[in-house]
Amino acid sequence: AKKKVSYSQFYQFNKQANGFGSVYLDDGKTVTWVCNFNNSLQSEIIYLQPGKYKAVFRPDYTKESVKTVTKNIDVKAGALLTVNLN
Repeated sequence: AKKKVSYSQFYQFNKQANGFGSVYLDDGKTVTWVCNFNNSLQSEIIYLQPGKYKAVFRPDYTKESVKTVTKNIDVKAGALLTVNLN
Protein backbone atom coordinates (compact mmCIF):
# COMPACT_ATOMS: atom_id res chain seq x y z
CA ALA A 1 0.00 0.00 0.00
CA LYS A 2 1.20 3.48 -0.81
CA LYS A 3 1.75 5.85 2.07
CA LYS A 4 0.53 9.45 1.80
CA VAL A 5 3.41 11.86 2.39
CA SER A 6 2.85 15.37 3.76
CA TYR A 7 5.36 17.87 2.44
CA SER A 8 6.48 20.83 4.49
CA GLN A 9 5.87 24.36 3.29
CA PHE A 10 8.27 27.30 3.52
CA TYR A 11 6.69 30.34 5.19
CA GLN A 12 8.51 33.65 5.43
CA PHE A 13 7.30 35.72 8.37
CA ASN A 14 7.93 39.48 8.07
CA LYS A 15 7.57 41.36 11.35
CA GLN A 16 7.21 45.13 11.76
CA ALA A 17 9.96 45.21 14.40
CA ASN A 18 11.88 42.93 16.71
CA GLY A 19 9.49 41.34 19.16
CA PHE A 20 7.91 38.26 20.64
CA GLY A 21 5.64 35.71 19.08
CA SER A 22 4.87 32.11 18.32
CA VAL A 23 3.27 29.81 15.78
CA TYR A 24 0.47 27.47 16.92
CA LEU A 25 -1.25 24.53 15.21
CA ASP A 26 -5.03 25.07 15.39
CA ASP A 27 -7.09 21.98 14.54
CA GLY A 28 -10.37 23.66 15.45
CA LYS A 29 -10.55 22.01 18.88
CA THR A 30 -7.06 22.36 20.30
CA VAL A 31 -4.37 25.01 19.82
CA THR A 32 -0.86 23.53 20.16
CA TRP A 33 2.39 25.51 20.37
CA VAL A 34 4.75 24.78 17.46
CA CYS A 35 7.65 27.25 17.78
CA ASN A 36 8.67 30.72 18.92
CA PHE A 37 9.82 33.46 16.57
CA ASN A 38 13.43 34.61 16.92
CA ASN A 39 12.88 37.94 18.69
CA SER A 40 16.03 39.49 17.18
CA LEU A 41 14.95 38.95 13.54
CA GLN A 42 12.39 40.96 11.58
CA SER A 43 12.14 38.31 8.87
CA GLU A 44 12.53 34.55 9.16
CA ILE A 45 11.60 31.37 7.32
CA ILE A 46 9.83 28.54 9.14
CA TYR A 47 8.98 25.13 7.69
CA LEU A 48 5.41 24.02 8.46
CA GLN A 49 3.56 20.78 7.70
CA PRO A 50 0.15 21.12 6.00
CA GLY A 51 -2.58 22.21 8.42
CA LYS A 52 -4.19 25.26 9.99
CA TYR A 53 -1.95 27.53 12.04
CA LYS A 54 -2.11 30.76 13.98
CA ALA A 55 0.82 33.20 14.13
CA VAL A 56 0.84 35.62 17.08
CA PHE A 57 3.30 38.53 17.34
CA ARG A 58 3.84 41.64 19.49
CA PRO A 59 6.64 44.18 18.93
CA ASP A 60 9.06 44.46 21.85
CA TYR A 61 8.70 48.27 22.00
CA THR A 62 5.15 47.95 23.39
CA LYS A 63 3.60 46.17 26.35
CA GLU A 64 0.02 46.79 25.17
CA SER A 65 -1.89 43.65 24.20
CA VAL A 66 -3.91 45.72 21.69
CA LYS A 67 -0.70 45.85 19.55
CA THR A 68 -0.65 42.04 19.25
CA VAL A 69 -1.06 40.80 15.66
CA THR A 70 -2.73 37.43 14.99
CA LYS A 71 -2.81 35.81 11.53
CA ASN A 72 -4.52 32.55 10.60
CA ILE A 73 -2.60 30.47 8.06
CA ASP A 74 -3.82 27.50 6.02
CA VAL A 75 -0.67 25.62 5.01
CA LYS A 76 -0.77 23.56 1.82
CA ALA A 77 2.15 21.95 0.00
CA GLY A 78 3.81 24.29 -2.49
CA ALA A 79 6.22 27.20 -2.81
CA LEU A 80 7.46 29.89 -0.42
CA LEU A 81 4.69 32.07 0.95
CA THR A 82 4.96 35.32 2.91
CA VAL A 83 3.02 36.29 6.03
CA ASN A 84 3.22 39.96 7.02
CA LEU A 85 2.76 40.45 10.75
CA ASN A 86 2.04 44.17 10.84
